Amino acid sequence: MSKEFVEIARIGATYKLDGELNLYPLASSIETLLSYGSWYIQLPSLEKGSKDWQILKDENVYRRANKTYIKIAGVNDANIAKKYVNALIGVPKSALPELDGSETYFADIIGCEVINQDNRSFGKVIDIIETGSNEVLVCSDGKNEYLVPYVQLYIVDENIESKKIVV
Repeated sequence: MSKEFVEIARIGATYKLDGELNLYPLASSIETLLSYGSWYIQLPSLEKGSKDWQILKDENVYRRANKTYIKIAGVNDANIAKKYVNALIGVPKSALPELDGSETYFADIIGCEVINQDNRSFGKVIDIIETGSNEVLVCSDGKNEYLVPYVQLYIVDENIESKKIVV
């Protein structure tokens, strides 16, 4: 992901024949995501062309029951909408609120190298799993994957600027 943009949602499968798509927000509240201002889209890697972020205009985001959907302007057919499946929705990093010193955005943790106090590498953080009680860092060294609970008990030091986490 480009450092200038932060992923806030992913687009899932088509929902209806008129081009509506499932939307999977990465925040607990769609209202929070809507407060960031203009949204941008990055088409899936299977799509030919650039991986640049393009601004979305006149998209419609709404809820039905406990699900969230997006209708992209000008997309009125499920077959056309299919090209947006697995696309990313992002906002400029500058649109996010400032954090206090004890908080970190997940996007800043992805790519950090994780080592233990004996300098053994667990690779880089490739994903973060939200379990409900705490987050878990998914680290990969290219051959193996390691799961590290992202809680104070296990995190000895975290330096986001140098992209290093000691566990």
